[in-house]
Amino acid sequence: LEKTCCSVRGVLLTPSVGQGQAAKAVGAAKAKAKAKAGCKAPLEAAASFESVMTQKLADADQIEGYPDLYDRAVVNVTLSEGGQVVPAYVYHRTGCIDRESKPRIYDGDWMSRIRKS
Repeated sequence: LEKTCCSVRGVLLTPSVGQGQAAKAVGAAKAKAKAKAGCKAPLEAAASFESVMTQKLADADQIEGYPDLYDRAVVNVTLSEGGQVVPAYVYHRTGCIDRESKPRIYDGDWMSRIRKS
């Protein structure tokens, strides 16, 4: 993978297996809140949350052209706010481009690149 900083525009998806404590706490809090509100039992809420995350990952796969255009990996990333390290899905095209012939985007923000007119 690139050794360049990058940023997320949109949603940071984290894998459900091996999630950090914060992500588990958020899921548990959502389930607890729904249970208190009488909407769903905690297990049903957790299953619903997992179903939504599975669909979001499928949507991201389609947007990024996975597996035909990009590969997908789970890597540890550092959040800019708070510095917490969490696992995240990253789409990449390792080994497909001659990196020496292409300009590096040092800030990692693809949208900030210099575009040809």
